[in-house]
Amino acid sequence: MSKELPTQNPDRLLPAPDVLRRNVVEKLAKLPDSRIAQVYDLLLQMEMERLIEEVHDETEAIDLSPQSIEAVKLEHRHNHPYEQ
Repeated sequence: MSKELPTQNPDRLLPAPDVLRRNVVEKLAKLPDSRIAQVYDLLLQMEMERLIEEVHDETEAIDLSPQSIEAVKLEHRHNHPYEQ
């Protein structure tokens, strides 16, 4: 018996990821060529959403106040002075 994982619908359970992956690959293999581009676009959209969430999570902790930005600029200029 496969371990089941919850989905976005809490009343629905799915098989373990390895089983799901195998099922998805089988379904992809059966798709007509005319639908492959749609699946590809959907996967790209999902990846983009994941990356946006990741970047958002990482930038949420960054202090972007004017004082913080000015301090970073001053530190950078101190560490990398202009050569004349």
